[in-house]
Parts: sequence; structure tokens; C-alpha cells
Amino acid sequence: MTSALDCEVCHAAAVRLLRREGEVEVWRCEACGDLKRWCPCCDQSWVRRLRDPADGSELHSCDECEATWPPGVPIGGTGEGLRGFLRRSGKPWSYARLELVRET
Repeated sequence: MTSALDCEVCHAAAVRLLRREGEVEVWRCEACGDLKRWCPCCDQSWVRRLRDPADGSELHSCDECEATWPPGVPIGGTGEGLRGFLRRSGKPWSYARLELVRET
């Protein structure tokens, strides 16, 4: 990855590596403060914090490979597939149902 990327929130070329948390790179936009985690599984996209507005439950999932980590499980390793995780948890598989939680 480059040292500065465009932020999809504010579109500034100000996203920079902030720190490493185990296998995960945590990036932050210096313009708007949005935190982003780079996926350790596919090394191609961001891991997003998602919330089900129906019950408030949360998880982390990669935009690209859909590797998923439930609450309390550190992001890293291979992660579980989003569809399998949602099926096992009894939730219908639909991105429309989940909302993105911005972290700053």
C-alpha cells in the first residue's frame, strides 16, 4: 500500500498508517478522522465495523473477501465467511440490513 490514500468519506488524500494491532494495519484519515483497518486475509480492502439495527449486534467484515470476525474476536487469521456467520447466527444474509459504523 502507499503511504497516503484517498478517503472514501471526505475524499481527501490523507489516509495514513496509524498503527499495527497484531496482524492488522489501522489507518486514519487525517482530514476527517475516520479509522480504517486493512484486511489481513486478502490484503485488498478495508475491514468494516457493521451493526444490525434490529438488535444492535455488531461484527467486523472485509469489503472484498467477506472475512468476518464476531464481537470479542480479534481481527486476524482467516476470519469466517460473512454468509456462514450470518446463517449460523440466524440473521438473514443482506448487506442492506447491516449499517456501517464509522469509527473515529
